[in-house]
Amino acid sequence: MKISKIPYIHILIGIFLFMLGISLSLIYFLNSDFNLNILSSNEKIRNIRIKHNLMTGEFTSSNNYLGILVIRFINTSPSYGQITVRIKENHQDWYHTATIEELQYNGISEYEFGIPVITDSKGRTYQFEIKSPSLYSIEPVMISKYVYPRKLLFSNAVILIDFVIKKELYFIKDFSSLPVFIVYELPLIGYILFLLFFRHLIPKKTENHLADLFKPIFKPLTIIAILGMLVNVFIIRQYSGIIDVILICFWIFGIITYKLEPRHSFLIALMFLIFCPFLLSANMIWVAEKSAILLTKLLVVGIIHTIYSKFKQ
Repeated sequence: MKISKIPYIHILIGIFLFMLGISLSLIYFLNSDFNLNILSSNEKIRNIRIKHNLMTGEFTSSNNYLGILVIRFINTSPSYGQITVRIKENHQDWYHTATIEELQYNGISEYEFGIPVITDSKGRTYQFEIKSPSLYSIEPVMISKYVYPRKLLFSNAVILIDFVIKKELYFIKDFSSLPVFIVYELPLIGYILFLLFFRHLIPKKTENHLADLFKPIFKPLTIIAILGMLVNVFIIRQYSGIIDVILICFWIFGIITYKLEPRHSFLIALMFLIFCPFLLSANMIWVAEKSAILLTKLLVVGIIHTIYSKFKQ
């Protein structure tokens, strides 16, 4: 198919899907930390020493509000001892000391340590000391996390813009961000493949059947429910059972109002199911989990609806 023969509506839809994918990717990066007000930064550890299960080193903070240290270790076996962590500014007394049960870190390579937030940490050099009975590391990687006050972010537009740009760049520079972009551009890829290869292969009868299948869904209540589900899964990180119940109730109300069939619930569940393998392959765990939870509830609605329909007949 020549580009010149493609109707403008298809080009506009393609541009919309492309921009939607980019927007969802950027929103995902903002949600990648447990809290929106946390900014991550890779730090270069200097003067690393590891001896007798004791590791020491130093780094220079790149931002203010230092509040979390994440160090990636090579831990080859489970440990049930204790980790002692200390941090201080160069030539100062120890600022914070904590003893943590190492059991909670078994099976993961990133050890995360919280410290009292240091508001003026930018440009300062800090020394840290970690003692662990199972410390194995060759080239430890440190990620510092800066916990910005929410009030500061929303009261100062300059700081907020700088925060958002730094947070987006942190993930975009990481190679693992590429699968995220690919996953969110899947609708665009599917749409292009449909136009170029599959559109003219679908018989008219099948095309009319698909139109009859999707047409009842495009009603006000069902559209609100579907959009709400998409926003809840792909944009809002924190899981809320109440929100899920409200959205499912909207969907059920749409089923009753527009007399939808059980297959429509299965169709929406299938949409979320198709995304799950791609989400898992891109390591988008929390999105995949929320998608799986929601599709399970839609399947339950569809099964109950099917049983009710058979009983009614």
